[in-house]
Amino acid sequence: TIAPVVTSAPVVTPVAVVTPAPVATVQAKKTKKVKIIEWFWANDGPKGGWQDVWVPYPAIVSAKIEASLNNKDDKCDVGGNRFVDLSDPKAFWQCRTDDPGRRRKVKREEKEQDVSDSEEEEEEE
Repeated sequence: TIAPVVTSAPVVTPVAVVTPAPVATVQAKKTKKVKIIEWFWANDGPKGGWQDVWVPYPAIVSAKIEASLNNKDDKCDVGGNRFVDLSDPKAFWQCRTDDPGRRRKVKREEKEQDVSDSEEEEEEE
Protein backbone atom coordinates (compact mmCIF):
# COMPACT_ATOMS: atom_id res chain seq x y z
CA THR A 1 0.00 0.00 0.00
CA ILE A 2 1.05 3.50 -0.70
CA ALA A 3 0.82 5.96 2.11
CA PRO A 4 -0.77 9.31 1.28
CA VAL A 5 1.60 12.23 1.09
CA VAL A 6 0.65 15.10 3.32
CA THR A 7 2.08 18.51 2.57
CA SER A 8 2.15 21.24 5.13
CA ALA A 9 1.97 24.05 2.57
CA PRO A 10 -1.52 25.47 2.10
CA VAL A 11 -3.13 25.15 -1.27
CA VAL A 12 -3.60 28.53 -2.90
CA THR A 13 -6.31 28.81 -5.47
CA PRO A 14 -5.84 31.75 -7.87
CA VAL A 15 -8.64 34.29 -7.60
CA ALA A 16 -9.46 36.84 -10.29
CA VAL A 17 -9.26 40.42 -9.01
CA VAL A 18 -12.16 42.49 -10.24
CA THR A 19 -11.92 46.25 -10.01
CA PRO A 20 -15.37 47.80 -9.81
CA ALA A 21 -16.26 50.13 -12.63
CA PRO A 22 -16.72 53.76 -11.58
CA VAL A 23 -20.29 54.53 -10.75
CA ALA A 24 -21.70 57.67 -12.33
CA THR A 25 -23.21 59.87 -9.71
CA VAL A 26 -25.92 62.32 -10.53
CA GLN A 27 -26.08 65.21 -8.14
CA ALA A 28 -29.29 67.15 -8.13
CA LYS A 29 -28.77 70.85 -8.63
CA LYS A 30 -29.93 72.87 -5.71
CA THR A 31 -31.89 75.99 -6.50
CA LYS A 32 -32.73 78.96 -4.39
CA LYS A 33 -34.67 82.16 -4.83
CA VAL A 34 -32.71 85.34 -5.48
CA LYS A 35 -34.31 88.77 -5.23
CA ILE A 36 -33.95 90.79 -8.44
CA ILE A 37 -34.61 94.54 -8.34
CA GLU A 38 -34.99 96.50 -11.55
CA TRP A 39 -35.75 100.17 -12.18
CA PHE A 40 -37.68 101.56 -15.18
CA TRP A 41 -38.45 104.99 -16.61
CA ALA A 42 -41.61 105.86 -18.55
CA ASN A 43 -41.17 106.67 -22.22
CA ASP A 44 -43.77 107.89 -24.69
CA GLY A 45 -45.28 105.10 -26.77
CA PRO A 46 -44.80 104.93 -30.54
CA LYS A 47 -48.49 105.51 -31.22
CA GLY A 48 -48.74 108.83 -29.42
CA GLY A 49 -49.03 107.46 -25.90
CA TRP A 50 -47.78 109.57 -23.02
CA GLN A 51 -45.37 107.83 -20.65
CA ASP A 52 -46.98 104.46 -21.33
CA VAL A 53 -43.91 102.37 -22.21
CA TRP A 54 -41.63 101.21 -19.38
CA VAL A 55 -37.95 101.18 -20.34
CA PRO A 56 -35.48 99.40 -18.04
CA TYR A 57 -32.44 101.30 -16.86
CA PRO A 58 -29.14 99.53 -17.56
CA ALA A 59 -28.23 97.10 -14.74
CA ILE A 60 -25.43 99.34 -13.45
CA VAL A 61 -27.80 102.33 -13.25
CA SER A 62 -30.49 100.23 -11.54
CA ALA A 63 -27.91 99.17 -8.95
CA LYS A 64 -26.88 102.80 -8.44
CA ILE A 65 -30.50 103.94 -7.94
CA GLU A 66 -31.14 101.06 -5.52
CA ALA A 67 -28.01 101.94 -3.52
CA SER A 68 -29.16 105.58 -3.33
CA LEU A 69 -32.60 104.49 -2.14
CA ASN A 70 -31.06 102.22 0.53
CA ASN A 71 -28.80 105.08 1.65
CA LYS A 72 -31.92 107.26 1.99
CA ASP A 73 -30.56 109.76 -0.56
CA ASP A 74 -33.10 112.23 -1.96
CA LYS A 75 -31.86 111.83 -5.52
CA CYS A 76 -29.58 109.80 -7.76
CA ASP A 77 -27.74 111.05 -10.84
CA VAL A 78 -28.49 108.73 -13.78
CA GLY A 79 -26.47 110.59 -16.43
CA GLY A 80 -27.58 112.60 -19.43
CA ASN A 81 -28.32 115.65 -17.23
CA ARG A 82 -30.98 113.64 -15.41
CA PHE A 83 -31.56 112.42 -11.86
CA VAL A 84 -34.12 110.24 -10.14
CA ASP A 85 -36.02 111.99 -7.35
CA LEU A 86 -36.23 109.51 -4.44
CA SER A 87 -37.65 111.94 -1.86
CA ASP A 88 -41.18 110.48 -2.02
CA PRO A 89 -41.24 106.66 -1.72
CA LYS A 90 -44.77 106.60 -3.17
CA ALA A 91 -43.83 108.41 -6.41
CA PHE A 92 -40.41 108.30 -8.05
CA TRP A 93 -39.55 110.70 -10.89
CA GLN A 94 -36.75 111.14 -13.39
CA CYS A 95 -36.06 114.86 -13.68
CA ARG A 96 -33.79 117.04 -15.78
CA THR A 97 -31.04 118.83 -13.90
CA ASP A 98 -31.51 122.00 -15.99
CA ASP A 99 -35.32 122.00 -15.59
CA PRO A 100 -36.51 119.79 -12.68
CA GLY A 101 -40.13 120.54 -13.58
CA ARG A 102 -39.72 118.35 -16.67
CA ARG A 103 -40.07 114.85 -15.38
CA ARG A 104 -41.06 111.27 -16.14
CA LYS A 105 -42.41 108.50 -13.95
CA VAL A 106 -39.97 105.94 -12.57
CA LYS A 107 -40.87 102.60 -11.06
CA ARG A 108 -39.08 99.91 -9.07
CA GLU A 109 -39.89 96.22 -9.57
CA GLU A 110 -38.87 93.47 -7.21
CA LYS A 111 -39.15 89.84 -8.26
CA GLU A 112 -37.69 86.48 -7.32
CA GLN A 113 -35.75 84.26 -9.69
CA ASP A 114 -34.66 80.63 -9.24
CA VAL A 115 -30.88 80.26 -9.43
CA SER A 116 -29.07 76.92 -9.32
CA ASP A 117 -25.80 76.44 -7.43
CA SER A 118 -23.86 76.13 -10.69
CA GLU A 119 -25.31 79.41 -12.05
CA GLU A 120 -24.41 81.18 -8.83
CA GLU A 121 -20.81 79.88 -9.03
CA GLU A 122 -20.55 81.18 -12.61
CA GLU A 123 -21.73 84.63 -11.52
CA GLU A 124 -19.10 84.76 -8.76
CA GLU A 125 -16.23 84.12 -11.20
